[in-house]
Amino acid sequence: MLVALGGLSGSGRKFLAQKLAEKYGFHYYDIGQKKARTGFFDAGNTFREQVFGPRNDKERTQMYERVVVDFPMLSKMYPNTVCESTFHRSVPRDYFFEEARKYFRPVIFVWIDSDGADAEARITGMAERAAISSLAEGLHRRDEAKKEFQPFSETVPTFHNVLSDTEAPEKLSALIQTLA
Repeated sequence: MLVALGGLSGSGRKFLAQKLAEKYGFHYYDIGQKKARTGFFDAGNTFREQVFGPRNDKERTQMYERVVVDFPMLSKMYPNTVCESTFHRSVPRDYFFEEARKYFRPVIFVWIDSDGADAEARITGMAERAAISSLAEGLHRRDEAKKEFQPFSETVPTFHNVLSDTEAPEKLSALIQTLA
């Protein structure tokens, strides 16, 4: 089974994916590791890595192409896998799920939604942990993805993730069990 969590920045999808892995024995596959990267030496001669998130459908599809190469082995090694990405654009999303269905049964997609205040609080936390460069950049990315969002061609279950809900991973797991 492959469980894919989609949602805008600040929805809590990564936290939920990691909790599903931790509490329920799913293998967490980090799609973010497939983002384009480059290395360079800074002025102090320290090697630095720069990660480039996909900026358009072509780059998103290329990132997913790097992901699906792992599916044949991943599906054999970890029959219950969870991953997360925004999945907000139809062409790259459709490509990802078409390829996933060749190796995983079932493939379950859940959209993680969160209200603006909860999302902003999560993005603030990401900025404080230096997971993103700044709060403004995180909010901008969320707004851009919201503007670019393309609706799903079929009904997708939605999980509303409330920041104060400590039982969210358990509730999400229950939802996934009904879909499996």
